[in-house]
Amino acid sequence: MEADVPLLKSGGTADYLYAREVAFHFPPVVADRALKDGDTASLGGLTLTARHTPGHTRGCTTWVTTVEEDGRPYRVVFAGSTSVNPGTRLVEGPSYAGIAADYRRALDVLASLEPDVFLSGHGGYFDFEKKRARAASAGARAFVDPEGYKRVIAGQRANFEAAVAKEGPLAAPTAMPSLGTTRWQLVRFRGGDDTTVVPDDPARYTIEFNTDGTLVARIDCNRGRGTWTSPGPGRLELGPLALTRAMCGPDSLHDRIVKDWGFVRSYLLKDGHLFLSLMADAGTYELEPAPR
Repeated sequence: MEADVPLLKSGGTADYLYAREVAFHFPPVVADRALKDGDTASLGGLTLTARHTPGHTRGCTTWVTTVEEDGRPYRVVFAGSTSVNPGTRLVEGPSYAGIAADYRRALDVLASLEPDVFLSGHGGYFDFEKKRARAASAGARAFVDPEGYKRVIAGQRANFEAAVAKEGPLAAPTAMPSLGTTRWQLVRFRGGDDTTVVPDDPARYTIEFNTDGTLVARIDCNRGRGTWTSPGPGRLELGPLALTRAMCGPDSLHDRIVKDWGFVRSYLLKDGHLFLSLMADAGTYELEPAPR
């Protein structure tokens, strides 16, 4: 959609959140056509209507169409994301002017669509695996879920308003406790596609934060040291980790954690657990207090 045309043309360097993240840069793209809210596009005999649902990106787009199965029409929505990426500012010094209003507009548009079938870029958002399994016997009806759609949008709205409240005047800068002198072990990783990975032995995956900005970590068969900074309430960035170089077992989470390490951007302490969120809605690591 037209609001994302400058971002595409910049190769990612004009992004309101990840402009400085080289890993998210890409070869510049020149759009052949810039869509506005309500424009249509046709592909393979199917016409889709573009709805502007901004916030996640300035030009975030939801697609609406109708398909027919066994003589019955179904209204289908490919819902644009309304999740708030770690590091996004909605109230104080907003990531871009009007971002909170954009999110609310997007949620209002999505709530008005009332689809029979809803889909998205993340399978977990619409229970893809469960619905696909049921489709083996129930056919297209397995994907008809108007009530599920309403619940998802209501949940997304609640998550957004909670994020706004967290930044609001009642959220003091010191509201988020410091991580210094705490030690944690891994409970599970939940991906952006709703997949969940649980370690065989949580004690083999630990991280200890020190007040001087250093940390000590164990990642399965390797141990190492690194640094951490918290540039704002709930914000977290992990510096390069110097690890030993043993070869861990085939079921180890070592490689996944090492790959994700530099993409942690926020933390949340809730019910005694620590949640570390990755940028770009890629997933969350949940940890629990570990004995020293």
